[in-house]
Amino acid sequence: MKNTLKIVSLSFLIFGYGVAIGSYQIFPYQLMKNIKNYVTGNPSGYHTKKQGIAPTQTVTILEPDKVLNSRAFASIIIQKNKYHIFYAGRSRESGRYSLYTRSSFDLKGLSNAKEMLLLAPESVDAVMVWMPYIVKSGDQYTIFFTVRKGDISYYGDFNEFVMRLTSNDLKNFEVDSEVMVSAKLDWEGSEIENWGVIKIDDIFYMSLESRGKSQKQEDRSIGYASSNDLKNWSRVGSQPSITGGVCCSSFFVFDGYIYSISAAGNRFALHRARDFLDLTDKKLIGYFYPHGGTYEGSVDTPEVLGLNNQKSILNDDEFTLMFSSLRKGEWVTEYIRYANTASFLSNVYE
Repeated sequence: MKNTLKIVSLSFLIFGYGVAIGSYQIFPYQLMKNIKNYVTGNPSGYHTKKQGIAPTQTVTILEPDKVLNSRAFASIIIQKNKYHIFYAGRSRESGRYSLYTRSSFDLKGLSNAKEMLLLAPESVDAVMVWMPYIVKSGDQYTIFFTVRKGDISYYGDFNEFVMRLTSNDLKNFEVDSEVMVSAKLDWEGSEIENWGVIKIDDIFYMSLESRGKSQKQEDRSIGYASSNDLKNWSRVGSQPSITGGVCCSSFFVFDGYIYSISAAGNRFALHRARDFLDLTDKKLIGYFYPHGGTYEGSVDTPEVLGLNNQKSILNDDEFTLMFSSLRKGEWVTEYIRYANTASFLSNVYE
C-alpha cells in the first residue's frame, strides 16, 4: 500500500499504521513528510502523482433489478436514528425516471427495506423526474428535484427545471406547483439540474449544473442559486463557477474551509475555499477516485452523510460519502466510510 498523508494542523500532525478496522479504512501517514510539506508551502499534503491509485472498498445499498435498471442519485436524512433515503429509479420498460423512497434504522438495511413510489413523472406532466435532494428547515422537509419535459433521450429537444416537494412528517409529501429554478442563462441552454444545498449564515445555496447548448459532457459546468426561504431562488452571477465537465456538487465544512465535491467522470473533483462564493475553478485541490484510477464507469451525486444544513464535520466524526456509480449502463448507489475527514482527504490526488 502506498504511503499517503494529510496535515490537519502544524501543531497536531496525524499519523497511523495503515490498518483496516471493520468497514473503516485508515491510511498511513508520514510525520516527517508532513512537516516538509508544511514548510515548503504544500500544507495540504495531497498526492501529486496518479500512479497506482487503488480502488477503495465500497458498500452497495441500492442496485437494479428486473423492474428498475437504475437506482441512484440519492440523498439521505437521518431522523430519530432512522435513515430515510430518496432516489431516482429508471424503468426498464419505459426508460423513465421516477422518485422513490425507503427507510431503515441501519444504513446497510436500506438494501432490503420496502420501496415506495414517491413521485411519478406523469404527476407533474413530465417525462422524467430525478435528482431528489432533501433539506430540513424548522419543522418542514423539502425535496428539490429535476423535471424534464420533452425528449427523453440523452441528447434531444427538452426543457429541464427544478421543483420541490414538501412534508411535515416524511410520510406525506405535497408537490409545489411553482418552478424553483429554470434554465435561463446562456451557459445553461435548455437544461438545469439541481444537487447539493448548504446554509451559510442565513442564506441557502443550491448547486446547479448544465451541459449547455452543446449537450456535451465536457461542457458540463456548475453554478449556484441562493435563497433565504428555500422557495424563492436567485442566481449567483451569470456565469458558471466551476467548469470542465463537472456536475452535481455537494458540500461539507471542515477545519474552517468549505469544500465542494463534484462528479467528474470516474472521479470526484474537490474545491476548497474560506468563503462559499470563492468555490471556483481556481480553488481546485485535487481528485478522489472511489473505484481507482482505471475505473471505466462514471460516478455522480456525491453526498456526505449525517450533516446538518451548515454541513459542518469535526475531525473525530466518521466521514461517510454516498454516491452513484455507473456499471455497464446501469446506476447503483453505494457508500464508502473513513474513520475521519483527514483520512478521506489523504486520498485526494492533485
